[in-house]
Amino acid sequence: MAEQTIQRMIIMGWNSSLDGHYGACVVKHFVPGWAKAQLYFARTDKEADELVAQDPTNRIAVNVGTGPFTGHPHGKYPNDCATALVCKHFGLADDPILARVQRLALVTDKRPVGRYITRVPLANLEERHDLSAILESTPAVTLKKMYAARRPQLEAFQYSEMTFYVECEAQKAFHQQALPEFEEKALKLEIVRDSSTICIAGVQSDNPMVQKVAQSKYGGRQQMLFQASPTTGNWAVFGLHMGSIRPVVSVVRAAEMWKTGIVFTGIQEDLEADGALIETPHLFFHEDGNQLFNGSLTHPDEPPTALTFPQIWDLIQIALVRDRRESFWSKWEERRESQQQQQAPTAVH
Repeated sequence: MAEQTIQRMIIMGWNSSLDGHYGACVVKHFVPGWAKAQLYFARTDKEADELVAQDPTNRIAVNVGTGPFTGHPHGKYPNDCATALVCKHFGLADDPILARVQRLALVTDKRPVGRYITRVPLANLEERHDLSAILESTPAVTLKKMYAARRPQLEAFQYSEMTFYVECEAQKAFHQQALPEFEEKALKLEIVRDSSTICIAGVQSDNPMVQKVAQSKYGGRQQMLFQASPTTGNWAVFGLHMGSIRPVVSVVRAAEMWKTGIVFTGIQEDLEADGALIETPHLFFHEDGNQLFNGSLTHPDEPPTALTFPQIWDLIQIALVRDRRESFWSKWEERRESQQQQQAPTAVH
């Protein structure tokens, strides 16, 4: 007699939210034995409860019905989202790979986008992080549009499943690749300025996710990151959790001109200008983003600077320390005056 195959079932609500879909994805992809479970979309809570009652061991209802994985007000856990409840139940709550999807599910489930955005006090850093999570959670918005367009339930779930996979893969890249590389290669420094301390980091890496590591709790919440590509020689300075990096921009631009023999005829403040200068077109200051670029993912053909990684790392420190910065500008002005005198036309008698 052939062995009977157990058919497991994951039940979601009709027109389920992103939270319901993500909770189901956790069961399907992270809980052993559920990868091939049948997917069912119940139209009512009663229907979901009845289905689970028929085989409680092999059927799970996520964000529908009145079971343990329902975060709705009429469920047992109104202050938590379904995805988080599923993760807690199966011992996955602290899995770093699932951290991002848990957060997105919770934020979009408990704080509707349109209503929440108007209430965020932007001065509160943690609230700003929550707002960022909402603005990045476009899957929740797209999902609603799919339902409005009357797309099939399975198609809507598969869309959510794709975004779930992408988020988890990004977390894997963060924790399994970028974080170990940052911990191994990054130079870290604390600079005392008046009554405050700035934490900065410098790293030679081609991994674009290193920036996310640097500004995260895992990377020490660095306030500035200097990242250079060992492959191309291009680099970027990111102001992460700090005020404007204009002092760094002006010092680096001046030093680049100094090293290449370019005479700058403008005033010192002009070196802080947004965009690129004629004298240093390969250095682009994105003032709104608080970033200085020498090439980027979208502009990989920019020539590298004459300045080396150690030189730029030192210049950043000079720009952030008042005494060293004032000394730099004093020497720079002296050299510029000497260059201008050398280039001045000789009088003919």
